[in-house]
Amino acid sequence: MKITRLRIENFKRFRAPVEIDGLSAGLNLFAAPNESGKSTIATAIRTAFLERHKTGTLDTLRPWSDPGASPSVDVDFEFGGTSYALAKSFLGRKRCDLRIGRKQMDGAEAEDHLAELVGCAMSDRGGARPDTLGIPGLLWIEQGTSQHLELPLENARDRIDSVLRQQMSGIATTGGDSLMERLEEERDEILTAKSNRPKGVYDAAVRSLEDLRTREGELSAKVQAYREKVDRLDKLTRDATRLEREKPWDALLAKKTQTEARLVLARQLETRRDAEATRMKSAADQVRILTEQIGAYDREEAEAWQRRAEHQNAQEAAIAARATVARLEGASKQAQASADAARATLIRARAAAERRRIEGTSRA
Repeated sequence: MKITRLRIENFKRFRAPVEIDGLSAGLNLFAAPNESGKSTIATAIRTAFLERHKTGTLDTLRPWSDPGASPSVDVDFEFGGTSYALAKSFLGRKRCDLRIGRKQMDGAEAEDHLAELVGCAMSDRGGARPDTLGIPGLLWIEQGTSQHLELPLENARDRIDSVLRQQMSGIATTGGDSLMERLEEERDEILTAKSNRPKGVYDAAVRSLEDLRTREGELSAKVQAYREKVDRLDKLTRDATRLEREKPWDALLAKKTQTEARLVLARQLETRRDAEATRMKSAADQVRILTEQIGAYDREEAEAWQRRAEHQNAQEAAIAARATVARLEGASKQAQASADAARATLIRARAAAERRRIEGTSRA
């Protein structure tokens, strides 16, 4: 198979269409900085050949800025001297078109033909699984998954065995026995005769493989940690870009300015409040003193009214006493006049009596 052209749109980081044309028949290299989309291109090719277009588990293919987008991949390739054109769209507008020369296929028919062509079995439900990828599962190995080749290898074994049997059947008709003897000799160099256990270079390779797998596990952990950091960096970069575009701090700065102005006003009001509180306290003290003075004045006024009433009563008593004195003085004068009159009468009576006595004496 030779891929000659690739076009992707609305696929992960590639929101706008990206087309790669003129791919050579040999090795094609993509060189670019990290997070520029190299892995995305490989994922697009893998998705076009190994995922069904109706699969609903591919939400991660959408651009993060457009959750309603329909990721699409177009691939032109040659296989066995025949030109093919594959066009797939996922999620929103699902479609699959496969043009083989002048022949046209679409939908599940096109995908089944493509699966037979590349040697895999597409899952009827869900996304592609390691146990259905077949030979392509050995070729399209995603980053960070090279340590899990058992399932793809198991699935590809039948097809590889079928191809080898076809090849061997042709060889057997032309000196196949000698070839089998040679293969058995070479097999005996790497496997024990009875137990088929590895020996020689094969045993060394197995041990080396175990060491490499241990090392691979350690490196995978480091790679996973690195990928997490890269994902975190990518998220931070997107967040920084979004924040730079939206500039939410402008509103915060405006609010800060308003808050500072309100804080100054609040402090001024607080100063005025403290001054007013001092004035109110002073006024309260004055009110208390004045209240006490008013109480004293009220008591003095009550005493004054009492003294005024007593004075009034005294005046009235004096007036009554003067009237009594006047009456008594009048009565005294009358009594004196009566006494004077009685005294004069008494004197006259005494004088008359003395005269009568004298007259009587004379007569005797």
